[in-house]
Amino acid sequence: MILKKKNFIYCLYFFMVIISFALSLNIFNAEFRWFLNKIFYLVFISLFFLIVDVKGFNRRNLIIFSLIIMYIVSIFYTSLINFGIISGFAFFISKGLLYGLITILLLEMVVEFDLKKVLFPFFVLFNIIIFLSILVYLGFEPKYYLDNDESLDYYIGIKDRDSISGFSGIFLNQNTLGIFCFLTIVLNYIFINIYNEKKIIFSIVFLLITSLLFLLLTLSRGAIVSFILFFFIISLKFYRYKSMYIFYCIIFLMFSIFYLNFNDFFEKLLFRMENDGTSLRTEIWANAFETIKNNLYFGVGDFKYVNYLGHELSAHNAYIQKIASDGLIAFLLWLFLILITLFFSISHIFKYDNKVIIAINVVFICILVNQFFESMILNIFNPITLFFILIVSIILNGRYLKY
Repeated sequence: MILKKKNFIYCLYFFMVIISFALSLNIFNAEFRWFLNKIFYLVFISLFFLIVDVKGFNRRNLIIFSLIIMYIVSIFYTSLINFGIISGFAFFISKGLLYGLITILLLEMVVEFDLKKVLFPFFVLFNIIIFLSILVYLGFEPKYYLDNDESLDYYIGIKDRDSISGFSGIFLNQNTLGIFCFLTIVLNYIFINIYNEKKIIFSIVFLLITSLLFLLLTLSRGAIVSFILFFFIISLKFYRYKSMYIFYCIIFLMFSIFYLNFNDFFEKLLFRMENDGTSLRTEIWANAFETIKNNLYFGVGDFKYVNYLGHELSAHNAYIQKIASDGLIAFLLWLFLILITLFFSISHIFKYDNKVIIAINVVFICILVNQFFESMILNIFNPITLFFILIVSIILNGRYLKY
């Protein structure tokens, strides 16, 4: 590929990630978010036609491509059944088609660019989220926007609610900040092992410590469990390496700070582990299972189909959410792709000893675990979803194993 064209493609890719990052924030009004949404489509379409070459796919990618096409067709049928021709087609483009095509796009990106380059936009933007959350922690409170005032009041009510609510940073929900903090920790860990310059490493270590501090302050059960799982697997794999002692010291330091300065932290966290926390997930899941039973094969189409206390919510579980909204057929195709990736991921963890390779595979598994409590990998305009699809693409491609 010509160097100038390759650089232009990478700039578009970086810009697409930036837009998804902006769309994940509720600090922009509806008009500006609508504008960003259209720019996202424009950038994606340009990027897709510039880089995707189906004829150049290897055999593994062709199998994945076939699965994605079947998934797109199933979502198209589901959309028509639930919303009719006009509304269904619009819903299909923004949900099923875009999700599938972005997966194809990112499969091609990991072929054309090395690991550091495809991860770098997320490394930068996730750390920006931490920086913005530092400003919130220091007293800066942005103005938030949602589609309507009632929904905004509901989420602000949760944000400012009783003692079991955690720190949510730049977001309205502490669980959103929690998963961003966890992924920022992982990316900082990866880039520490990529870069060798001491000045850069010291800066990244500071960001890693801050991310871990905010992760604990969120009291997000799913994100904290994901971090513990990541730390546990990495420790088992590399406990003999001297560099791991730095990681151990950071963890010990953070928990010591919390023990000495946040006396009620462990009580709050234990309370949230033993109860439904602030979202009453068991009631929402019961509603979701009822929806699945009544709409098994083609779902209900909509993402926020659960009506809880007068507000439309997701199921707070990506797997339940997927089958309830898209139906059994689309869910099985989506799940099959996930299971293929999981198979490669587990085999790579046992086979390789490279810290970057292991971290990429472990974070994939941790995201899957986290999504038993959240539905963040289903919204294509969210950088969490883009990052998840990118990790899937990296693992399926296999090129990073030569890193």
